[in-house]
Amino acid sequence: MKRIILILVITCFVVNANAQTYDTIFTNNKYKVTEFSDNQPETILINNDDDTIWISYLEDLNYANCRIFALDNDLNIIHNALINNTPSVANMVNYKINDKFYGIYYTDAFCRDTLQFRCFDRDGNIMVNKSLWTKNYEDTLWINRGIFHKRLTNNNFFLIANACYPSNPNRNGSNAVKLFIFDTLGNIINSKIYPLKTTVNVMHISEVGNHMIISKTQLNDVYPIEGVFATEGITILNKETLEIEDSIPTPPFFEMFPNGDSVYWCFDYYRVGGINDSIFAALKICANKPNLHIINKNTKEILHEIRYPLEGADINWPPHRDSTSADSGNDFESGEFGKYSFINPDSIYTYYFANTYLELLNFGINGNVNFTYRFTFRGVYFQLRGIKATQDGGVVVSAFGTSANTLKRASFLIKFNPKGLVGLTNLETGEREAIKVYPNPAKDFVYVDIEATNFDKGEIELFDMQGKLLKRAKLNAKQGNRVDVSDLNTGAYSYNVSLNGKTISGKVIVGK
Repeated sequence: MKRIILILVITCFVVNANAQTYDTIFTNNKYKVTEFSDNQPETILINNDDDTIWISYLEDLNYANCRIFALDNDLNIIHNALINNTPSVANMVNYKINDKFYGIYYTDAFCRDTLQFRCFDRDGNIMVNKSLWTKNYEDTLWINRGIFHKRLTNNNFFLIANACYPSNPNRNGSNAVKLFIFDTLGNIINSKIYPLKTTVNVMHISEVGNHMIISKTQLNDVYPIEGVFATEGITILNKETLEIEDSIPTPPFFEMFPNGDSVYWCFDYYRVGGINDSIFAALKICANKPNLHIINKNTKEILHEIRYPLEGADINWPPHRDSTSADSGNDFESGEFGKYSFINPDSIYTYYFANTYLELLNFGINGNVNFTYRFTFRGVYFQLRGIKATQDGGVVVSAFGTSANTLKRASFLIKFNPKGLVGLTNLETGEREAIKVYPNPAKDFVYVDIEATNFDKGEIELFDMQGKLLKRAKLNAKQGNRVDVSDLNTGAYSYNVSLNGKTISGKVIVGK
């Protein structure tokens, strides 16, 4: 009975004094949906460097009172910290590296005269506060088009933004892009400016090996040519020198309708994500079909193409709202974390809006579609705010929209597992075997709960990240098995749980 009461308290968590709530609003055997509601809350998944689920939570759209939350695999909140900033400059936190949190945003949500980089500890205290750019007459970042940034594998940051120069009488909107590489202290390592003929409508970025892949579109520009940062297609930049090394035109798509009419689609941009050092995925929704290309960066060859119709889509106009909109000011959704997420390249998750529904696509690097899944819980979506594959083979999705229950703005978190939320099923016997290891992160103890049709006893082993066995403990009960981890250093550890002749693996974070 005590365990049931604890779960109810967590899922009805009240976020602040303004009566914002965090509730479970839907669950079935495949997925669970939780909702932040009231006072226009907004969340994004934080791009983190471990297996835990972290979100950045904005309590209202006046850009005040940002919080960071950690959640367990069941989407229960296990850590909550208020970002220590005055309301006028608080904004979303985008990245987590080595237990520090980083945000890139304008210091004022309305004037936007300074682009700021900040670092916080896990309790929300500010550690780094540095200006990346300050507006002046001759150099104005084009705020209406947004800024786009990404954490690189070396833990530096890449940022690209439109820029405009008021003294240029021939400009039409912005007429350049500015690029920055900077480190975790906010020190600018390199920067570059590329002139443009016209404004860039939208961009999407990803790291692929030693290059940055930048997908962009502008309706009236020509296809890119070598050495020119055109506003259509893909530009390939050296991620250290920021020099243009190659480009890939956006291929057109032709759609034939049953009556013989054809439609030509080419003016949308790819949502790109790296798979390995030479191959990336590129998705666009056009002609009522998800069009996914798997492309070799070095040869510019489309290795595989995935294309299929969206059930129930509008035959007259395709849905295009399938990534975070550029005018949000911070394009969190870039690269393999934002638009694509995977642990195994044979099981890559991406997502998009399919008419009024949110849909998952799971595919492999070989171009095979493993499955698609459409979420049908009630709600209206405006923006997708992050996707993260989990060690159990599932995925967590963040979306922003309108609650079907309150009819107010709300943010949704969705945990999906194609094998079922409660664990794996033996197809021969129909028996379920699943475990829950919590809290995660842990401090002094971790607890192991077991759900199995038949259970006698089990065992858990804890390993460091080099694979060295550090601890072994017996599991004698279905619930409440306690394992002492107080003697372990802060960090990530993997575990193997032996249960009924099978092994279930995962990771747990220990933090002091």
